[in-house]
Amino acid sequence: MMKTYLITVPSNMDESIISSIIKKYHKWAQISPSAYLVQSNKKAAEIRNDILNVFAKVNEDSVPGKDDLSAESTMLLVIRVTSEWATSCVDKEVTKWMHDNM
Repeated sequence: MMKTYLITVPSNMDESIISSIIKKYHKWAQISPSAYLVQSNKKAAEIRNDILNVFAKVNEDSVPGKDDLSAESTMLLVIRVTSEWATSCVDKEVTKWMHDNM
């Protein structure tokens, strides 16, 4: 069974970059502009490293307007989520996803 992870990403990160990372996972849901749920067989550290590799690639390509790899621009959290959860003011599609997948 796949594990579910909560991923938070820098709020100033380009949405298209974040989407390209998150959409690689078979099942995912966007909770807020900078928070996502994904399902994966990977460990949290592997997911973190995958995301940091994309951040590094963006910086390497010197895309205008992109932040450098400072601590603030790469601050992220990847944490495994259990089946026990509660929400408030979260979109119904997201809570349905959570109910169906967690």
